[in-house]
Amino acid sequence: KNEMLRPIEALSVRSLAVDGQYAWMGGDFGLICWNSSFRDADFDHKAKIYIRQVVMDNDSVIWGGFFGGDKLEATMPFKKLTFDSDVKSITIRFSIDMFSTLGNAEYRYRLRSGDKWSEWSTEPYVTISNPRSGDYTFEVMACDRYGREITSAKLDIVVSYPIYMRWYFILVYVLLL
Repeated sequence: KNEMLRPIEALSVRSLAVDGQYAWMGGDFGLICWNSSFRDADFDHKAKIYIRQVVMDNDSVIWGGFFGGDKLEATMPFKKLTFDSDVKSITIRFSIDMFSTLGNAEYRYRLRSGDKWSEWSTEPYVTISNPRSGDYTFEVMACDRYGREITSAKLDIVVSYPIYMRWYFILVYVLLL
């Protein structure tokens, strides 16, 4: 199997003509000329995955990719995010640093290091609805358009316990009993 052809494997090719080292493919997507001796420059690029945005409750941008002005930063200025117990949703957007007109990157994620990975998806975001209180390590992994896995990106998330569940209130409950 040729990794260089993976970006077009999902396309429905209706006509194919081979002329020496060139393969002409046509379909609903248009016309593609593939040269078997040409090596795509992106193929040698080792892609990285980045967390691009963190949004709380669909309206509060916690991290938007910019830090210290209008410069797009690849890394976040923090390692851990803490949310109050009343948070309704946390949306995390991510992407790889390889733009592609053919073939999509695929992503999978997990909330804790020991958890099972989600299924691969082309959606570049995940929404965590009504997160429970506790500590999480959100981890996202990508697969580039050639099918190669990319090292994961991590973000520590803490959802605080409600005030009535904190240690000092539990101590008050025990004393009252």
